[in-house]
Amino acid sequence: MDQFYQCPYCGEQDALDLESDVDMDSPGDQVFVRDCSVCCQPWTVTVHVAPDGTTSVNVGR
Repeated sequence: MDQFYQCPYCGEQDALDLESDVDMDSPGDQVFVRDCSVCCQPWTVTVHVAPDGTTSVNVGR
């Protein structure tokens, strides 16, 4: 399922499919890089997976 985030460079909304990028069975922080589909700048995406499976996402430069 896609979730939308604001690009930290151009401000446009872009989608991330966290289910394909994140191991939901591994609690802790997972970090990966994705390029904005609008401006092509790289995002650093940090996903924190809690022991109960809930997630929080931070998108930065």
